[in-house]
Amino acid sequence: MPNTYPPTIENKVKAAIQKVNGDNNPDPTTLPSTKKMADFSFSSVQYISLTRKCNRIAKAQQANAAKIATAAVLGATTVQDCIDLVNTAIANPVPTNP
Repeated sequence: MPNTYPPTIENKVKAAIQKVNGDNNPDPTTLPSTKKMADFSFSSVQYISLTRKCNRIAKAQQANAAKIATAAVLGATTVQDCIDLVNTAIANPVPTNP
Protein backbone atom coordinates (compact mmCIF):
# COMPACT_ATOMS: atom_id res chain seq x y z
CA MET A 1 0.00 0.00 0.00
CA PRO A 2 1.53 3.34 -1.01
CA ASN A 3 1.91 6.18 1.44
CA THR A 4 -1.15 8.39 1.26
CA TYR A 5 -0.02 11.08 3.66
CA PRO A 6 1.66 14.35 2.59
CA PRO A 7 5.48 13.99 2.60
CA THR A 8 6.07 16.78 5.12
CA ILE A 9 9.00 16.75 7.53
CA GLU A 10 6.51 16.18 10.34
CA ASN A 11 5.00 13.14 8.65
CA LYS A 12 8.41 11.72 7.69
CA VAL A 13 9.67 11.97 11.28
CA LYS A 14 6.46 10.49 12.67
CA ALA A 15 6.67 7.61 10.16
CA ALA A 16 10.31 7.04 11.17
CA ILE A 17 9.27 6.82 14.83
CA GLN A 18 6.51 4.38 13.93
CA LYS A 19 8.91 2.23 11.87
CA VAL A 20 11.44 2.10 14.70
CA ASN A 21 8.53 1.09 16.92
CA GLY A 22 7.90 -1.92 14.65
CA ASP A 23 5.13 -0.60 12.41
CA ASN A 24 5.95 -1.71 8.86
CA ASN A 25 3.03 0.22 7.38
CA PRO A 26 3.13 3.52 9.30
CA ASP A 27 0.44 6.16 9.20
CA PRO A 28 1.95 9.30 10.72
CA THR A 29 -1.42 11.03 10.77
CA THR A 30 -2.36 8.75 13.68
CA LEU A 31 0.61 9.77 15.85
CA PRO A 32 0.04 12.92 17.92
CA SER A 33 2.96 15.35 18.11
CA THR A 34 2.35 15.56 21.85
CA LYS A 35 2.97 11.84 22.46
CA LYS A 36 5.76 11.26 24.94
CA MET A 37 8.82 9.51 23.54
CA ALA A 38 9.09 7.55 26.80
CA ASP A 39 5.80 5.84 25.88
CA PHE A 40 7.64 3.93 23.14
CA SER A 41 10.12 2.35 25.59
CA PHE A 42 12.82 2.40 22.91
CA SER A 43 16.11 0.64 23.57
CA SER A 44 19.40 2.43 22.97
CA VAL A 45 19.70 0.58 19.64
CA GLN A 46 16.27 1.87 18.61
CA TYR A 47 17.29 5.43 19.51
CA ILE A 48 20.40 5.05 17.35
CA SER A 49 18.19 3.81 14.49
CA LEU A 50 15.81 6.75 14.94
CA THR A 51 18.74 9.16 14.95
CA ARG A 52 19.97 7.73 11.64
CA LYS A 53 16.49 8.05 10.14
CA CYS A 54 16.20 11.66 11.35
CA ASN A 55 19.59 12.49 9.85
CA ARG A 56 18.53 10.94 6.51
CA ILE A 57 15.33 13.00 6.51
CA ALA A 58 17.31 16.19 7.20
CA LYS A 59 19.96 15.40 4.55
CA ALA A 60 17.26 14.67 1.97
CA GLN A 61 15.96 18.21 2.48
CA GLN A 62 19.29 19.98 2.89
CA ALA A 63 22.49 18.20 1.82
CA ASN A 64 24.54 20.16 4.36
CA ALA A 65 22.08 19.80 7.23
CA ALA A 66 23.68 19.80 10.65
CA LYS A 67 24.14 16.34 12.13
CA ILE A 68 21.68 15.29 14.82
CA ALA A 69 23.35 13.54 17.74
CA THR A 70 21.86 10.45 19.34
CA ALA A 71 22.05 12.29 22.68
CA ALA A 72 19.72 14.96 21.26
CA VAL A 73 17.19 12.34 20.19
CA LEU A 74 17.50 10.63 23.58
CA GLY A 75 16.73 14.01 25.14
CA ALA A 76 13.54 14.47 23.13
CA THR A 77 10.52 14.49 25.43
CA THR A 78 7.81 14.41 22.76
CA VAL A 79 7.40 13.46 19.12
CA GLN A 80 7.35 17.20 18.37
CA ASP A 81 10.83 17.50 19.89
CA CYS A 82 12.11 15.00 17.31
CA ILE A 83 10.43 16.95 14.52
CA ASP A 84 12.03 20.14 15.84
CA LEU A 85 15.47 18.49 15.86
CA VAL A 86 15.15 17.69 12.16
CA ASN A 87 13.83 21.15 11.29
CA THR A 88 16.68 22.76 13.23
CA ALA A 89 19.25 20.58 11.45
CA ILE A 90 17.80 21.66 8.09
CA ALA A 91 17.67 25.34 9.07
CA ASN A 92 21.29 25.33 10.28
CA PRO A 93 23.37 23.77 7.51
CA VAL A 94 27.04 23.11 8.04
CA PRO A 95 29.09 25.48 5.86
CA THR A 96 31.07 23.84 3.09
CA ASN A 97 34.57 24.81 2.09
CA PRO A 98 34.61 27.00 -1.04
